[in-house]
Amino acid sequence: MIGNGNAGRAAARTASALGAQVTVWTQNAVVPPPGTPVRYRVLGDPDTGRELANADVVIGAIRISTYDTAPVITAEIVQRMHPGSVIVDVTAGFGAGFIETSGQLTTLDDPCRLVHGVKHIKIRTLPLGVHQTAAAQVSRLYLPYVRRLVASLSDGLPDPVSERGKIISAGNILNEHVRKHYQAGYRE
Repeated sequence: MIGNGNAGRAAARTASALGAQVTVWTQNAVVPPPGTPVRYRVLGDPDTGRELANADVVIGAIRISTYDTAPVITAEIVQRMHPGSVIVDVTAGFGAGFIETSGQLTTLDDPCRLVHGVKHIKIRTLPLGVHQTAAAQVSRLYLPYVRRLVASLSDGLPDPVSERGKIISAGNILNEHVRKHYQAGYRE
């Protein structure tokens, strides 16, 4: 497991409950709750490549992954993985990103592709499989922001959070990541 956000923690809990030995790789050290069978390791630890290469299943669940995100799972690591191993790229960002061999999207109709004998799954619409819980969670997360935005529109005052979230305004790309990828010619 790479990432310790909502998706990463949920996958780790599920895999652990099913009896799997789970290691979660994170950016920063995490003190696991008492009694948890899940191991936590920091990305970049000298054993990172060796342990990932020995994994049967790797679930990549970082917050965002784009064309210029540094690879965590390199092609060399994938080549050393056992044939039949599985990499699930839950992030499903743009380009290969943190999984060097995971650039191509897959679909629910054609869910995996083989690279060096390792199955790669990168389905952008995977969260639709849990649409009701996802919709309820997103509604709870977004509601305070929507209320602030509506209040700012009714008061005629700008909302700082909404201003920071703007991607395009008056035909200009404001978000530096989107602008950088647009200027580089990526049009996925």
